[in-house]
Amino acid sequence: MSLEFHLLSGGSITIHTPECPSCESKACVKVCAEQSPGPVLILGEDGRPCLKPTLTEIKRGVCTECLGCLLECGIHGNNVVRFQAPLEGLEAYLAEQEAAGRIPIYRQDAKQVEST
Repeated sequence: MSLEFHLLSGGSITIHTPECPSCESKACVKVCAEQSPGPVLILGEDGRPCLKPTLTEIKRGVCTECLGCLLECGIHGNNVVRFQAPLEGLEAYLAEQEAAGRIPIYRQDAKQVEST
């Protein structure tokens, strides 16, 4: 089970919420409360983050896309927040780099990485 919401930029944030009740810091909710115009994430009764505004309001830009939830969860929480952003031209650029023999680490298998 995950909480996913789409953003004005065309990107999305996904929180893998089964891990959230065991998180002691609730860092994503705390940092979101500090943002203007106000929190997007609030703490639900079950110890998991939930949305304060509607999905429509979020997609219209209520979420400022500060990525505080991603960073704080990664540093102080259970590292369960993911951000997906549309990057125009990225795939074409990566294909060009791979054709030239420059393969990004995350696209290499372990044997390729060890030999570099």
